[in-house]
Amino acid sequence: AMVRDATPTAREKMRKMLDIVDGSMRNEEFRALNRVDDVVGESITKRTRVLLRANKAAGERVNAAAKALKGEAVDVQPAMQRFKADLEEMGVKLSTDGGVSWSFEGSDIEGLDGLESSLNKLLQRLAKPRAVDAQAVHRMKRQIDETVTYGKRAEGLGGNTVRIMKALRRNLDQALDQRFPVYKEANDRFSQTRGALDALQDAAGKRIDLTGDNAETALGTLSRRVLGNQVSRQDLL
Repeated sequence: AMVRDATPTAREKMRKMLDIVDGSMRNEEFRALNRVDDVVGESITKRTRVLLRANKAAGERVNAAAKALKGEAVDVQPAMQRFKADLEEMGVKLSTDGGVSWSFEGSDIEGLDGLESSLNKLLQRLAKPRAVDAQAVHRMKRQIDETVTYGKRAEGLGGNTVRIMKALRRNLDQALDQRFPVYKEANDRFSQTRGALDALQDAAGKRIDLTGDNAETALGTLSRRVLGNQVSRQDLL
C-alpha cells in the first residue's frame, strides 16, 4: 500500500532501496559498499546542487551589477559613523582630524595580535585618500566577507570584533541597496541561496563536504537523525 500510494519519484527511490537490500543479501562486498541511506543522500545531494547552481548564478549577477557601480556616488557616512561609535565602545581611539588615525592602547583588544591585525587592515584601507564610489564600497564588503570567513580561522577573530565588522558590512550593503535597486535584487538572491547552503552545512557539520565525491553517502547517514532524538534533528529538518 505504501509503494502504491507513493509518487512516481518516491517509488523509484523505494525500488533502488530494495535493489540494494537484495544485492546485500547476495554479495558481501556489495553490502559493504552500498547502503539504503545512500538513496536518501542522493536526493539531498541533488537538491544541494540546485542551490549551488542558483548561488553561482546569483553571484555572477551580483558581479555584473557591481560593474555598473563604478563612478556612482553613494552616501556611506551613516555606516562609517556607526562603525566609529562601535570601535570607540570597544575602547579603540579613532580620529578623523587631518586624516584617519587610530590606537588600540587601552582597548578591549590591546595586545591581541590577530584582532589588531584584522582591524588594522580594514582601517588602513578606509584611511587611504581616494575617491570612494559605489564599486569601492562593494569591494569593501567583499574584504570584510573574506576577513570574517577565512580570517576567523587564521587569526582567531571572534566576539565583538566580528560583530563590529559584520555591522559595518551590513550598513554598507544597506546604503548600496537603497541607492541601486538592480544591485539589491541580485544581492538578495545571492544572500537567500547562500543562507540556505550555510544552514545545511551547519546541520551537516564541518566534516561533511557538500560538494565532495561521496557527499551522498555522508548525507544519507546524516539523514538518519530525522528519525532519532539528537539535538541536531530540528536543524536538519
